[in-house]
Amino acid sequence: EMIRERALMFLDKYNEEFPSKRMELVLFEDALRHMLRISRLIEMPRGSGLLVGVGGSGKQSLTRLASYISRATCFQITLTKQYNRSALMDDIRTLYKNAGHKRKPTTFLFTESEIKDEVFLETINSILSTGEVPGLFAKDEMMAMTSDLRQDFLRERPGEEETPDNLKQFFTDCVRDNLHIILCMSPMNPKFPIRARKFPGLVSSPTIDWFLAWPEEALVSVSHGFIKDFPLDCSDEVKASLVTHMGVVHKMVTDVCAEYFHSMRRQVYQTPKSYLSFIAAYKAMYREKLDALKEKEGRVKLGLDKLIQGAADVEAMKVVLAAEQVKLEEATESTNRMLEGLEVSSAEAKTEGEQVAGIKARCEADAERIASEKESCASDLAKAQPFVDEANAAINSIKPAHIGEIKKLANPSDIIKLVFDCVLILFQLPLSKVQSSKITMAKTEISWFEPSFKQALQMMSSPNFLGQLVEFGNTGKDLMNDETI
Repeated sequence: EMIRERALMFLDKYNEEFPSKRMELVLFEDALRHMLRISRLIEMPRGSGLLVGVGGSGKQSLTRLASYISRATCFQITLTKQYNRSALMDDIRTLYKNAGHKRKPTTFLFTESEIKDEVFLETINSILSTGEVPGLFAKDEMMAMTSDLRQDFLRERPGEEETPDNLKQFFTDCVRDNLHIILCMSPMNPKFPIRARKFPGLVSSPTIDWFLAWPEEALVSVSHGFIKDFPLDCSDEVKASLVTHMGVVHKMVTDVCAEYFHSMRRQVYQTPKSYLSFIAAYKAMYREKLDALKEKEGRVKLGLDKLIQGAADVEAMKVVLAAEQVKLEEATESTNRMLEGLEVSSAEAKTEGEQVAGIKARCEADAERIASEKESCASDLAKAQPFVDEANAAINSIKPAHIGEIKKLANPSDIIKLVFDCVLILFQLPLSKVQSSKITMAKTEISWFEPSFKQALQMMSSPNFLGQLVEFGNTGKDLMNDETI
């Protein structure tokens, strides 16, 4: 447990230092043993390893972690379409400079998926067997690097002569001591035994570490590592049962694959990589299904809330409806009373209408009568208008001298006296006491009453008499009534 905690601490540091190459590892017992073996190989001079196991066993991840723990630089080629033997030689040249010239511990991680050409294996076989690659460095470049190693050569090999060959051999030995080649191969690849026979250095030089099938304990540990922090909507007991079930199911499948091979002689593989894919697929499917269930739950909850709210609204509306029903009944009664009143009012209005119609008929009859009288008056006015105009002309023709001439008459004729009696009546002035008398009109003597000529003289003595005559001709004549006439 102490070693596991220490390894997990280095794993956390690695993830912090290389976030783009973050590794999520579960260091169960077998994985921890493999990591310790790889770490021991990297720390041993000329230590190289051949890791044999199916895909997903953790060969590459454990190699990177072991290199980080051993403070060795881990290098892995990057395949491209243009990557060839020349590009491989450039990468190996860089590794040789780092391991031989700078004398830094270096790990060369090489997998079978990176074998683009079988020539690559020939170069790797030479490195593992002798440490020399023909034509890797030019002579002057090699001499420059060996000259930098002269002091180390003299200190570490004092009994040997300082010759170019010895210096070159010292450089090669430094490379073999510091360059650790870790090969990752799969036994399921049909080319694996052919390559082992064709390039024996790949098998004889490195230490072989077999990554066997994960035991049930490892499977359960891996599922626990991936599921422990994954949010599951269940209890801890159910979660623990799920973790165990995952490992047991995969172990059962691998056992059945072995039975199938013994029975049918056909190989079917269930690799750790498929197990990890199964866990990842389970997490993705669980998340998808849980989101779908939550969405449906939300819709159902929303529908229930709407139903509850609708029921509450209906109850509230019932209360409001009861209150409105009372108001409606009151309004109905009020309307009925109003209709009864309107019926009475309608009858009264009908009676009044009949009365108004009778009054209208009488008014129309009066209007017709008045119109007829108006026409008659207009006709009479048209007939009288010349006399009125003649009278106004006569008034306007009166001069003060004419009035003075009449005043000088001691006993004017009866017709003049009679005219001035009419003027007194028109001016509404007092007359003399009525006394019987005889007057002569057109040489005929008729019975009449005594004229009021004395009052007429007083009237004519007024300085405004002429103006009063003119005013009467303009407006006073319109004030005459039947009594005056």
